[in-house]
Amino acid sequence: MFIQNLFLLNFRNHKELNLSFSENTNYIKGANAAGKTSIVEGISTALNLKSFRQSQLKHLVNFNSDNFFIETNVMRNFYDYDEYLYNIKFKYSNGSFVYENNKKIERVEDYIFNYPVLVYSPENEGLISENQEKKRKFLDKISFYTNKVHFNNLKNYNKLLKIKKVYLYHNHPDHRYLESITENMYNFSVDIQKSRKYVVNQINDKISEFYNNVPGKIENFYFIYEPAPVDIDKINEEITKKRVLSGAHLDRIYVFYNGKKYESFASFGQKKTFALCSLFTSVLIVEEFLNSGIIIILDDLEVGLDSSRINFFKGLLGKNQTFITGVSNRYFKDAKNIAL
Repeated sequence: MFIQNLFLLNFRNHKELNLSFSENTNYIKGANAAGKTSIVEGISTALNLKSFRQSQLKHLVNFNSDNFFIETNVMRNFYDYDEYLYNIKFKYSNGSFVYENNKKIERVEDYIFNYPVLVYSPENEGLISENQEKKRKFLDKISFYTNKVHFNNLKNYNKLLKIKKVYLYHNHPDHRYLESITENMYNFSVDIQKSRKYVVNQINDKISEFYNNVPGKIENFYFIYEPAPVDIDKINEEITKKRVLSGAHLDRIYVFYNGKKYESFASFGQKKTFALCSLFTSVLIVEEFLNSGIIIILDDLEVGLDSSRINFFKGLLGKNQTFITGVSNRYFKDAKNIAL
């Protein structure tokens, strides 16, 4: 799979921009605040229907406008030999509207599943993020690509969670009603946590293929996944504290390194190396399940890494279409250069 081109209108700081891409590596270079990250954010938004930087689409609209528009053409492969071109139009104006070959998409999960994109950026460091919610979101993305039902399990769980949170603020919440909600949450939580655990185990099984070969050897590390099972016995405490105290939304992920659990790292370069190792491990896992190409976005890849590590990660790109942003392209001479 690869993107042929991208058109942005009123998106971030791009009033109007039209670009074409190589099906291999694309290097987007320019000064700070030139709009490099906005381009790859546009790609991610068109294919994943959300930004990797902002939770609300309205924040992606150009300052002088009240809407944005993204259009792209994507070549998808089927059965390793058939190729089909898909035209994607994403319109936002007090709501989002997405069209695939001029037909409005009906099932979001099918659409996202067909256009896999994995991202590293300073705002989105995946399993190495210092924010547990961002860690869970990255893990859920890989879980979805390996188990499509995961999407609906999360959607249903989050609906129940929202209802429960609101109901806990009632002056005299009905205990039996809360039990019913909690029991339904339990069923979805079990399936969500099963998928998450499977993916973490897959990552731990494969990640040594990457970190053992990183220049300037790093110690072995792996991820610890700590689920927070739904506990129906906590309902009385939840009523008192007016908040939900257990369930998949409270799962935690840690890095186990040098004999202890880490949520943050002193060295930026070390943290970035760990993040990229986990990203490329995830790419390998998703490729095996989908048997198709993945688009990789590496925002500010070179910052914080020495030349040996940059060249190491460069060697992992393989045949996937890749988008890299940076101030100056010193290492990716075979890439298509896009200067802003």
